[in-house]
Amino acid sequence: MIEKNFLFLKTSSLGDIIHTLPSALYLKEKMPTSHLAWVVEEEYASMLDYFPQIDAVIGVPWRSFRKGKASWKDVYESLRFLRQGMYDVSFDFQGNTKSGVLHSLANSKRKVGFLEPAEFLNRLTCTEKFRVDTKQIQYKYLSLLCQGMNWKEPENIPSFMRTPSKDARLLIAPFSHWDSKMVPFSQFEEALSFPYDVICGSKEEHAQLEGFFSGAQNVYVKPTFSEWITITKKAAGVVGVDSAQLHLAALCGTPTFGLFGPSNPSMYSPMGSKHTSIQGECPLEVSFESRCPHLRTCSNKGCIKAMPPFKGRLDEWISEIKEQIVQPAYQS
Repeated sequence: MIEKNFLFLKTSSLGDIIHTLPSALYLKEKMPTSHLAWVVEEEYASMLDYFPQIDAVIGVPWRSFRKGKASWKDVYESLRFLRQGMYDVSFDFQGNTKSGVLHSLANSKRKVGFLEPAEFLNRLTCTEKFRVDTKQIQYKYLSLLCQGMNWKEPENIPSFMRTPSKDARLLIAPFSHWDSKMVPFSQFEEALSFPYDVICGSKEEHAQLEGFFSGAQNVYVKPTFSEWITITKKAAGVVGVDSAQLHLAALCGTPTFGLFGPSNPSMYSPMGSKHTSIQGECPLEVSFESRCPHLRTCSNKGCIKAMPPFKGRLDEWISEIKEQIVQPAYQS
């Protein structure tokens, strides 16, 4: 018998969706027979299909429509499907106007959202609003869930069981959607003195690797979501910049070594003893709480492009994770 019907709204981006998945894991731990549906951009729907904790995925082709790759009929059909569901509680983890519009269409008895959402109009579609004080992104979403359900927050962020092989190698993730988050490939190579694989999110990224990372055992190019998750679970650890790959590793219970520049690791870095991060210093002395206000416009990019050598810190982390026996609470 289903105890409750829930709806999560977190449509994008890929990294933010990954940050929200621990909330789905925690919901299913507390209420294993509940039914959970998730509204997401259609391009990410196949990823959520991978997780058995999510019972229904509602893909909305909003971005595809804006790019001329989907019709009004496609959008209408997805919204009609959203309207058909009946939910006891829905959670808007996005907090913008678009998610607010989608939230207004959901047939939910209770509509939960942030007291201080990213965009003010979002507040108009929530029947219950909660203040979230934590800045760490995964706990931010967990806090909203727990306040809405009157639960105690978990001490540790839920993750899956990792499956490293005996000959597991480190997985190097040098790419980000933003160039201002990427460490020069040559500096990555200077720090690598151990067997490793490299992962790329597209053929275009793969082309940028020409002349670099010649010591890689494997180079994974645009794997499917299922392959991507399997690769991440089997890795000994992930070394990468602030990206979806780094955050997926944390979700999979895989140790991470994160390299941060224009984003604050105290907010976005994976948490726990098997995770570590370093942040480059801004030569312009710009301070910020979440992300640098010049993330998209900075021509200097010194915080990440001129990051001090990190081989020593990396070697220390490798030594530390070799001694750890990780026993996450979830297995898929």
